[in-house]
Amino acid sequence: MSHLVKSTFVSRQTVLRRVLVGTKNPRGLKSVKRHYLRVGDKSTAGGVVTEGIATTSVMGQQLTHVGASVMCPACGSVGHVVAVGPRFPDGWMGQKVALEGDKVSCGCYPMPTMLPSQSVMFEQYDGEGLSSMGFAATDVVALTKADPEHWVRFKLNEQGNCEGLRCTAHFADGSVEEGVVDSRNMVAFDRPNSSPCQKIELHVEGEQANYSSVTERLIDAILR
Repeated sequence: MSHLVKSTFVSRQTVLRRVLVGTKNPRGLKSVKRHYLRVGDKSTAGGVVTEGIATTSVMGQQLTHVGASVMCPACGSVGHVVAVGPRFPDGWMGQKVALEGDKVSCGCYPMPTMLPSQSVMFEQYDGEGLSSMGFAATDVVALTKADPEHWVRFKLNEQGNCEGLRCTAHFADGSVEEGVVDSRNMVAFDRPNSSPCQKIELHVEGEQANYSSVTERLIDAILR
């Protein structure tokens, strides 16, 4: 049986730490550690957390929470921390603490991943704890890892709104992906690898328009 142990450290402000301690799981499930996030921590897109939980402090910086604002310079918008993966059900000061690997809902695609700037405070889940929450260690790693290289996004350099326009992307590894242009005239493809895109086809009113020879006219930027 796993046990939740809370320790409280007192300095000028209350510093909080939680660790899940458990016996070795007979099935050999691995444990997972997730560090707390603080005000000022950054995302993989360079976004900065600007909101914290009052009366909490880790090395002079407030802890931050799920839903906290994140100023993202990559897309020029204000996003918010989105909870991803396992976490303890209770919170601090009525707020769910934001954890390493949580995502940011902003204008970027895919959603940026939050990175911790401290290593002394964390939540740790053993195999039984993860299993009780419906996770395995491998699931958590896949959910919370930052892997910005395995996607590609195109922006059409066209006047007006191209939302809903279908397109097909052909990649160097021989794979073909279908996509739909969004309201910002962008289309994104999740990729299992970083093979480059060789050709884009736009489908207008049932006809296929091959723009491989004039890509520079249609594509304003390729962001990785």
